[in-house]
Amino acid sequence: NRTDSDLSPQLLIDGKRIKKHIILRYITNETLSATNGGNAAMEGSGKMEVQIQEWSGRATELIIPQNTFAVLEVRI
Repeated sequence: NRTDSDLSPQLLIDGKRIKKHIILRYITNETLSATNGGNAAMEGSGKMEVQIQEWSGRATELIIPQNTFAVLEVRI
């Protein structure tokens, strides 16, 4: 989610909505840049610290936080 708003996507596989348990592993930070995959902080301004976070639950309850880079695990 490279936007400034949270997303509540509907996940589909072969046209069928996924309702099963999923795992989302993500990093999010207000200084992550959506333009080039880098960060918005100027070079030399210090290290950017991010933490890998994890959410798990039903796909119908998924909310992807704003300005997030993530991996989604779905077991079918």
